Amino acid sequence: MNIKNKSLRIVLMGVAIVLLGVFVTECSSNSSAAANTNEPIIGTKLNFTTGQAADVVIGQADMASNTNGSGMNQFGDPWGNPVVSGTKLLVSDDGNNRILVFNTIPTAPNATADLALTSHYTSSLAVSNSGALFAGADDSSVPIPFWNSIPVADVAPDHSLGNPLGRSITQVSYTDAISVVGNKMIAADAGNSRIMVWIPVPTSDTPSATFELGQADFISGSASSGVYNSAGPYMDTPEGVTTDNDHLYVSDTHNNRILGWSSFPSGNSAPDFVLGQTDFTGNTSGLSATAFNFPSNIVTNGVQLFACDTQNNRVLIWNTLPTTTNAAPDVVLGQPDFVTNTALNPPTANSLNNPTGIYVTDTQLFVVDRQNHRVLIYNGH
Repeated sequence: MNIKNKSLRIVLMGVAIVLLGVFVTECSSNSSAAANTNEPIIGTKLNFTTGQAADVVIGQADMASNTNGSGMNQFGDPWGNPVVSGTKLLVSDDGNNRILVFNTIPTAPNATADLALTSHYTSSLAVSNSGALFAGADDSSVPIPFWNSIPVADVAPDHSLGNPLGRSITQVSYTDAISVVGNKMIAADAGNSRIMVWIPVPTSDTPSATFELGQADFISGSASSGVYNSAGPYMDTPEGVTTDNDHLYVSDTHNNRILGWSSFPSGNSAPDFVLGQTDFTGNTSGLSATAFNFPSNIVTNGVQLFACDTQNNRVLIWNTLPTTTNAAPDVVLGQPDFVTNTALNPPTANSLNNPTGIYVTDTQLFVVDRQNHRVLIYNGH
């Protein structure tokens, strides 16, 4: 009897070890995939408070400086979403036509980048699950360059998506924002007032988009200002896009609103709700908890939504993903309240001036503070 019990225990222990190994392998795989996408680790909520001070500044010697520079520890009008991949932080330094790569996330002011990667008019950055680096373009003359992996030296991109520039199923113009999650790549094709979706993520120069949003077809590109047509057009220069593989959010920038889809569309379909306006026909700018002025880049972690309300000099945070029209955010950063939009000069750890990029990990929020020529890091609590 004792021998049988001992044998049974050995068998059960073996099964447990196998199951534990499978669990660890799966978790490790999921964590690696999350770390290698433009979107953060899905499902991790971070707590922030209104007016919270940033913990670290990159690009300046201290929180009170806002010098425009071209050194390896400086920025000149940075623009668009940064990205964290593994231990690396990548920031688009638009005014200097480069991407700065920090091999480790800075923990103190005045950090020096390890690599300056030449890239003209770069905006938002994204890294796919395979490790490819994509760079949006803050100019109508530049396509979407991408490298098969994050470079360790200043080398030319391996591909150029959407080239020649224009308006078709394979072309783009002025891609101010890019989001890569799982097998999807979404680009805000601002010059054509539409969103382009590729499934799977492109691996060559001229793949056809799977579908578009905002226009009636792939050859239309007129802007819609204050006039809503559910079949398109219904966007005006979108400059932000994010998804958690389920919900989809688009900053319809020149219409001063964020459009939302409650589930990720499978084709060209109208949004389900709108933020920043009371209905789909409004497009006025404003300053309140439910009014925006030139919203640009946005990001979600699957639990919260973070948005750059650029010309109100602030970042808005919804602690639960909004799914209804005109839902109010819970937190504002860069200002002491929802009715102030002051751009302090000199800046402080609590202020923002024209934020244009945002990224969140499971512990930190990164904000590109464009007119202060810096990137701020806020630690969640």
